[in-house]
Amino acid sequence: MTPSSPEDENLVHFLRQHHPLVPPSAPDLEQQILQQVRTLTYIPQQRKKWRFWVVPSMFIAGFLTSLDGYFIITPHSPSTVELANLEEFIDVSWQGAMSDDFSTEPWYVLENITDN
Repeated sequence: MTPSSPEDENLVHFLRQHHPLVPPSAPDLEQQILQQVRTLTYIPQQRKKWRFWVVPSMFIAGFLTSLDGYFIITPHSPSTVELANLEEFIDVSWQGAMSDDFSTEPWYVLENITDN
């Protein structure tokens, strides 16, 4: 240990002179503490109930998430009306691309197809 400075010695001397008195303990304090420890209930039993509900909930949440993801990612099959509209659009736009007549507007063609 390093030697203490005179200021530290003055502080130590002051604290020794003015320290508070330790209150006397009860003679049966140890028995009281042990009795209280014996009467405590075991708390980890409550944690088991929490674990019981968490695991199935996680499985259910994971299943629903994967099911939802499957339906979002999987494309739906188009109806016959949608296929007919698509076929008509391709036919009209292909004919418009190959002709020299620029008087027809492509948006007009699209409006006629979707109105059917």
